[in-house]
Amino acid sequence: MGLAFSGGGTRSAYCVLGQLRGLNELNLLKNVRYISCVSGGSWASVPFTYLNDNWTDEMFLGQIIPPEDLTVEALKNIGDDGEKLT
Repeated sequence: MGLAFSGGGTRSAYCVLGQLRGLNELNLLKNVRYISCVSGGSWASVPFTYLNDNWTDEMFLGQIIPPEDLTVEALKNIGDDGEKLT
C-alpha cells in the first residue's frame, strides 16, 4: 500500500499527522510500503518515515483526542508529552 500526501503548508502537515494517527489507530500503517509527499505533507511524513529507533510511532503521533473532548479547558490539561493530566 502507498500513501500520497499533498502540500498546503502547515494545514497539510496537521492533516497528515491526523491521517497517520488514524491509520495507526486502525493498525493499517504496518501495510504501508511507500509514502509520496510534497511541501507541507512532507513536513510531517519525512520525520515520521525516518524516526530514530528511540521513538515509536505512538510517541511521535501522539494520542487521538475525540472532537467532543477538544475544549479549551481539556486542552489546558494536556502535558508537554501529549498525555492528559488528571
